[in-house]
Amino acid sequence: MKYLILITISLLLTINIVGQHSEKKMKAISIAEYSPTKSGIISRSEIFDTKLNIFQKYDEQNNLIEYHQLNPSTKEIRNLYKYLNYKDQTATLIEIYNHENELTGYTKQSLNSLNEIDTAYTYLASNELSGIQIFKYDINKNLKSQIDSSFKYNRTLKWEYEFNSQNEMMKRIAYDRDGKLRDTRTYKYDENGKEYESDLTRANGDFTLFKSIYNEEGDLTDNIWYDKEGSIKNHTKFKYAYDEFDNWVTKQRSTNEEDVSYIWERKIEYY
Repeated sequence: MKYLILITISLLLTINIVGQHSEKKMKAISIAEYSPTKSGIISRSEIFDTKLNIFQKYDEQNNLIEYHQLNPSTKEIRNLYKYLNYKDQTATLIEIYNHENELTGYTKQSLNSLNEIDTAYTYLASNELSGIQIFKYDINKNLKSQIDSSFKYNRTLKWEYEFNSQNEMMKRIAYDRDGKLRDTRTYKYDENGKEYESDLTRANGDFTLFKSIYNEEGDLTDNIWYDKEGSIKNHTKFKYAYDEFDNWVTKQRSTNEEDVSYIWERKIEYY
């Protein structure tokens, strides 16, 4: 695929919720600005997502340096995560601040021989250990399992992931602290996109940065969520419109056979 640079991504989210007696509509626009690099690699500066109420800042090496969680009502900072001590775009130290810019804790991450996060230790500002995360990978650097233990909530959770030969994640299985099944998610993809990835995961109420587990060859078309009994709780579908280079320019999301609930549109400039 040709090198590309995303100068502006306009994320248009349209939500239409129709009830028996009322109709609610919400429209939010989120813009991410990108700047070119000599190598043609995407260089991000700032991203604001109004749907998730998050704000991210990047340095000139494309490292995430700040992650803001905003109050949905006031849009003021609820929590601030500062990513420090980078090694090959992996942060080994994350400081956590509250809305008054007071340090409330931090996370130390150790890396394995593949430069992937092996273990993450989360501490309170008093240096008391509050949680541990353990990650395991396959030979292709796909995340195979993740264990989150929170001393604060006295809770341990485990996830297992399955990938196909194209390194697309096909299944995610969640277990509770007793090893009992909580739920399962399955994923399907098309054969076009090669750009979608996620660097953040939520664990025990906090966000942790690690290498992408959604680094698939195709664009996600189906996300099916099953409960522990095997019944479908949620089925989310995605449809795309592509440009001449097979990069998507419109993305639509629908849930449980309902009408389209979200629409993403993006502008791509090539050089």
